[in-house]
Amino acid sequence: MAMATLDIFRSTVGAVALVFARHALDEALERVKSRKMFGSPMSNLKLIQAKLGDMSLDIDASALLIYRAAWTKDNSADRITSEAAVAKLFATEAAPTCYRRSCKKFLVNPVWFPDSLLSNSIGKSVRSGSMKVLLRFKN
Repeated sequence: MAMATLDIFRSTVGAVALVFARHALDEALERVKSRKMFGSPMSNLKLIQAKLGDMSLDIDASALLIYRAAWTKDNSADRITSEAAVAKLFATEAAPTCYRRSCKKFLVNPVWFPDSLLSNSIGKSVRSGSMKVLLRFKN
């Protein structure tokens, strides 16, 4: 019973991380559309488009993993430990990465979510449990 509750919690933590990552992408998109470099919007530069594409890829993959865990729980399984652990691990890895890219590459103001809170609460402490679950299932 306790592990089944943790399975739901893992998916929820992944979803929260996904919200942070999406917000970082939205802020970055707004910034690159409004800022000019070399006489045109920053969003016209290929390298900037590639970085935004990487962020979008991480966000979409996180969302699909979270959706898969939720769908599996709703439709067939009593336990979704592996699916939930993968979703949480990927999303909590992607969120700080997207946030840092948004702040450092695109010069987005980090006031909306302090870096230390993101790194410490979601980044380090939450990821470790999912990694242990995945390693247990791998062996």
